[in-house]
Amino acid sequence: MSMKNNLKRIRIANNVTQSDLRKKLHINEASLSRMENGNQRITDEQIIAFADFFDVSTDYLLGREWHDPETTVYKTVDFNIKDVYKKLQAYSKTELIELRGAIDFILETKFTPGDNGQLIKNKIDELIKTK
Repeated sequence: MSMKNNLKRIRIANNVTQSDLRKKLHINEASLSRMENGNQRITDEQIIAFADFFDVSTDYLLGREWHDPETTVYKTVDFNIKDVYKKLQAYSKTELIELRGAIDFILETKFTPGDNGQLIKNKIDELIKTK
C-alpha cells in the first residue's frame, strides 16, 4: 500500500479531518488533499511529522510495514503539572531560559499542547525570577 493510501486510511480511522490535520501540522489548505491523492510530493519532514502525529513508524507510512488503523491512535501527552514543576526546580537559570525558548517554539509551530503548555511556561518564568 502506498504512502498516500496509508496516510488517508489512518487519518480517517482516527477520526481526524483534513482540516484538523492541516491545522495541527501547519499544512497549506490544498496540499494535504493533493498529498492524499498522490498529486504532491511529501517531504521527509512531513513524513516524520505525520508519523509522529499518528504514532506510527515512517516505514508504515511508506508502505513498508503494516499497522491496523483501528487500533492505532495518535499520541496524547498526560502529565501532572506539580511533578513537572518539581523537576524544573533542579534546572539552572540558563537551562530554564533555554527550555522556555523551546516551549515558545513548540507553542508557535505545529504542536498545540493546550493549557498545560502555558502553565509550564508560567512555572518556568517563576523559577527564572527566583534564580
